[in-house]
Amino acid sequence: MLINLGRLLMLCVWGFLLSNLFHP
Repeated sequence: MLINLGRLLMLCVWGFLLSNLFHP
């Protein structure tokens, strides 16, 4: 459960960074 939560958090962080990169 904790592993999945960490993975989901990393996915959200990457999505946030990529969205900021493509839409500044």
